[in-house]
Amino acid sequence: GKEQELSEDLLVKLVRLLAHMAISPTAGPQLSKSKGIRSLVTILEGADAVWSEELVLNVVSALTNLSYYVEQEGVIWECREQIAEGLAPMLFSDNDEAVLEAARAFGNLSREASTRLVMHGVRVDEAVVLLLDHTKHEVVAAVAGVLVNLSADRRCAGTIVHTDGIGALLET
Repeated sequence: GKEQELSEDLLVKLVRLLAHMAISPTAGPQLSKSKGIRSLVTILEGADAVWSEELVLNVVSALTNLSYYVEQEGVIWECREQIAEGLAPMLFSDNDEAVLEAARAFGNLSREASTRLVMHGVRVDEAVVLLLDHTKHEVVAAVAGVLVNLSADRRCAGTIVHTDGIGALLET
């Protein structure tokens, strides 16, 4: 009802504020270590069933900004595999903003070897090759960055070569 709408509206605004604060080089690293960030991961994991598109987009944006500061003692680090698994379906969203934010997050997350393995397991490496044909230049640029990071990993590089990701990248 009305109370639930107001609660979700407030949550959207708080998550949006968090996403903006995460851009700060001072606040971002501190926020990425905060235990409360686990709530964003929980929302992401239930994205399909429960939440509005606006809330999910703001959660993905916040996680993207926070994933820039992946540090081994932070919550983002601890949840990086769950985040990668939760973001993978966003690459196939009809919403270009969701695709772009997920690709940006994968650009940050793919800097780390164990996360690249998870990305390979949920076929993100294949998805980003397909996204080289996306109509939005920003998406193509973001997935190109992901491909550069993934190509440093033998497991992912094999998939990139097998799916002609190099050829597709050169054609963009």
